[in-house]
Amino acid sequence: MNPAMESSRRKYLQLVAVEILHHYFLDEGGKVYDGTQDLPAARKAQKLKTYDTREWLAVEPDAATHKALQAYQVLLKPTKTGFLLLTQLTDVLPGTKKPLANLEKMVLGFWLKWQTPQPGSQAALASKRQAAGERGFYLLGNQWARMLGGTYPHLGVPLPTYHPEEEYLPGDLVRKDSKHYRALVKSKGAALTDTTLWKPTDNKLPYVSRQSLQIPAAAPPGEVWGRLEIAGKGGLSNYSLLTGSGDLKNAQVYKIHLDKM
Repeated sequence: MNPAMESSRRKYLQLVAVEILHHYFLDEGGKVYDGTQDLPAARKAQKLKTYDTREWLAVEPDAATHKALQAYQVLLKPTKTGFLLLTQLTDVLPGTKKPLANLEKMVLGFWLKWQTPQPGSQAALASKRQAAGERGFYLLGNQWARMLGGTYPHLGVPLPTYHPEEEYLPGDLVRKDSKHYRALVKSKGAALTDTTLWKPTDNKLPYVSRQSLQIPAAAPPGEVWGRLEIAGKGGLSNYSLLTGSGDLKNAQVYKIHLDKM
């Protein structure tokens, strides 16, 4: 078959979309953009018109992923709400959506980096450091969330249960009974009802929390706060990119929520 003809029969389809919702920009007063006390639909649409992650967030594939994207002709496209991965379909029968990439053996890794200081300082992301001062990063991903009890389509995992004997840092998120709280200052043994130390936060949203914080042996690249891993293998239930027949699922969209400080 003529290579030019074969190429012309391929087309790009959305492999996955990731929405990164920073509630510092999206919430308004006592209303949450996408939570228990939702903003009215018209106001949510208006907020999205000025919301643009590209102004403060950089999404960069790691070295191995960069090679894989090139080899399998997968496109990384930043968007106002996060980014898209677009993949070419292999030359197959009409009505099928077989990706050119061998997703069963692939884990795509992306560094999430602040481009400006304000979004980082306004995100409820506590950090732990090694003795030498290296900072950790938050690990997110479809396989990670599936294994640790996340709720599709969110890539965050359930908040940790509050333990009074543990020391908490500003930005730490915890749960007790059916309520969620955010630490305002460094504390240990403080009652969650102490409003100078803790603030109730939305109990519907799986915000990114220290449950996902990793302390690597080597420091991550500068300004990195998170690492996102998209696994293509099957067996991930709703989080999977593929149907049981190996076709791409339609419009797969994952969500990451960052609570505001």
